[in-house]
Amino acid sequence: MTASNDVAPIVHDARPVPEGTVAVLATVSGMVRTTIEPGATVAAGDVVAVIEAMKMETGQVTPTAGVVADIRVIPGEVVAAGGVLAVIEPKGTP
Repeated sequence: MTASNDVAPIVHDARPVPEGTVAVLATVSGMVRTTIEPGATVAAGDVVAVIEAMKMETGQVTPTAGVVADIRVIPGEVVAAGGVLAVIEPKGTP
């Protein structure tokens, strides 16, 4: 058996999360399928990214309401569990 060269490397964005914002972390490792757009308004529990792992898609949700300040991944990238997917600027009641 030979190694495949078409496996995407795991992405890790080491930029710090700005003070006063909330990071949305990947709950599973896998390939990013979709993401929300920066500037979108979100409610707590809204899906900001979908990750596919072992043919199952898992919605990654924001823990707080606010505005999407930054997206740290793009569709097609592979992320590790615990990696930052998005940064939310809280607004209103979390």
